[in-house]
Amino acid sequence: MSYVWRGLTERPSRFAVKVWDNSRHLLRPEGLHQLLRAELPRPAWWHLSSVLLQDLPFAAAVVLFTVYALAGRTSPARALLLLWTAYYLFMIVVAFHNEIRYRTVLVPFLFAGAAGGAAALAGRSARRTARVRLALLLGLVLALVPAGGYVGQAVEAMRGRWTLRGARTALDRGDLAAAEAAAARAAAQDGAARPWIVYGRLLARSSRPVEAIEAFRRASVRRPFREGVGDDS
Repeated sequence: MSYVWRGLTERPSRFAVKVWDNSRHLLRPEGLHQLLRAELPRPAWWHLSSVLLQDLPFAAAVVLFTVYALAGRTSPARALLLLWTAYYLFMIVVAFHNEIRYRTVLVPFLFAGAAGGAAALAGRSARRTARVRLALLLGLVLALVPAGGYVGQAVEAMRGRWTLRGARTALDRGDLAAAEAAAARAAAQDGAARPWIVYGRLLARSSRPVEAIEAFRRASVRRPFREGVGDDS
């Protein structure tokens, strides 16, 4: 507590930024983050599984847990669960720092509370109360707003990927100049490293190693290597 108090009183602006960043980090959709921002070189099935089996259940649990916390039926079990969750969130968001792996300790309790939230929503009378509606709205905000930051990147990625189809077709007919032009257009549409990475792979498969290395070099300029890229970038 002394550590927290020093941060709050001696560096209040930096302390507030830390709490905000930790909160966003805790709630971010990790599957989308690894695909669109960290750009981990994983197969498509891995990214799809991360979104479907990690992001969606976590977002649903956040919504339902919020309903449980604000409008669930009062009980000793609920009080204990909420107290422990508040303590843990304080420790990783306010006192110290948050990394995605710390979420694994929180998630089982989040799912337990989510079951209580689902029970609260299942009651006919409960669905009509203002408290339940407000809690549901707040939960949706907590779950959807962090994902909203990835919408623009997803649109850019799809546009760039579509444009790269022209590069594939051009390479199939041996037209390197047209392929380069298509890759450049894709890179202009998608500011990430992935257009040049995908184009580099196409070149490598077309037995053009020199051009592939140049494409990967362009990708590295856009996405320089940083240690811990999978966790925090």
